[in-house]
Amino acid sequence: MTDQTARDAEAKLRAPRTVAEAVALTLAFAVCFGLSFAITPLVAGLTFVPEHLRGYINSAPLGALPVLNTAFNGMLARARGGAGGPERTDLPSWFVTGAIAGACLVAWYWFAAFLGNFAASLAGLNGMFAAGVGADPAAVENAVEAAARLNATVLTLLAAILAGRMLNRFTRRGVLAALAFMSVIYLAVNYALAVYFNPAELQELVQDSMATAAGAAGMVVGFLLIPVSIFIMAGVGVLYSRIGRERSMGRLQNAARRLSDEERHQLTESILNRPTPG
Repeated sequence: MTDQTARDAEAKLRAPRTVAEAVALTLAFAVCFGLSFAITPLVAGLTFVPEHLRGYINSAPLGALPVLNTAFNGMLARARGGAGGPERTDLPSWFVTGAIAGACLVAWYWFAAFLGNFAASLAGLNGMFAAGVGADPAAVENAVEAAARLNATVLTLLAAILAGRMLNRFTRRGVLAALAFMSVIYLAVNYALAVYFNPAELQELVQDSMATAAGAAGMVVGFLLIPVSIFIMAGVGVLYSRIGRERSMGRLQNAARRLSDEERHQLTESILNRPTPG
């Protein structure tokens, strides 16, 4: 029993032997540290808990490292197609679906941010709030804009789950590569838009951040945090799609488009009327 337990533990968490295993272990560490970073402010507010126990709580997500490593290894193995898997030549490649998904996420982000700013301006929240508390209207406007962008970011992270499901359905192979390319496209396009529309503000931000080593590190982490979060949330969508066995739905939809309405109806009735096994 002890030998079997040791073998199981080694299968869940061991030194990576291939590039795919190294990527899986890196993703597992990223998720664990991301969760630990996310709960740190919440745990800090638990003042009734002794400080050393709060430290244990902050490090608790690391306990999920073996499980996450196994899950990511399985996802990578399935994304590579596996031996004997069907060749989905009728579906687009990973860089095509990744680019389309990234562009859609960028459009959704700016649309959500525009709606937030428009709603605040339409309601007159800026002037009303500033007049009520005696604050600087420009500062209030900046705060409302930041809140709108934060809300747009949250909505984009939720949309990334749907994007992951769609990529799993419609990507020929290399789903994780499509997720990574989508995240890179999202970061690159948003950065290009920031350079085009707010070059002075961006330059000031970079100069202030580069003044110290800590500021430079914070700027790099800030730039990478959103695309990494999008990759993780899209990975959740892929995992949900895998559990729901949706991998073949993209090909089914492509095939259904070639049928007439009557043929679709007959095929649907034939499948639904099949007896359920067991």
